[in-house]
Amino acid sequence: MANDCIPFKEEARRITGKVTPAAGATGKRCAVITAAKTSTLVASGQQAAGLVSDASADKSNVYSVGQCVTAGARVLGVFAFDAPQNAMVTIIRDGSVPITIGAAVTAGQDLDVDTSGRVVPHSTGIVVGTAMDTQATVGADVEVLLLLGGA
Repeated sequence: MANDCIPFKEEARRITGKVTPAAGATGKRCAVITAAKTSTLVASGQQAAGLVSDASADKSNVYSVGQCVTAGARVLGVFAFDAPQNAMVTIIRDGSVPITIGAAVTAGQDLDVDTSGRVVPHSTGIVVGTAMDTQATVGADVEVLLLLGGA
């Protein structure tokens, strides 16, 4: 058919990205896009991520991602696990997930992100989710219902 609009990607519960900042990524922290897609080969030693470092594997058009460093920023999702620079990592985009907190939160409270990729009570920026429980210990995890769809 003429002039069809075919989406590049459909809404996904999980996506894969390549960690670009030298600091790497910490699991259960918020992720953001850090640069344009990359066609750079994945570094040697990343076979644990199910990838090889040679040109025979298709690793083009991979999202460049990093841990959120801007308070109140729009986030892509939550890192599923720790990953060093140049590693492939899974980013969770929906559901109810554990996220590390940067300040005490109360069940039912809207949350946004701080400069370390942790969730805090909403004060500025974009709401990333709702606290499903109460947690007072900074650095602990709290269950968060992600509200990223359509954002």
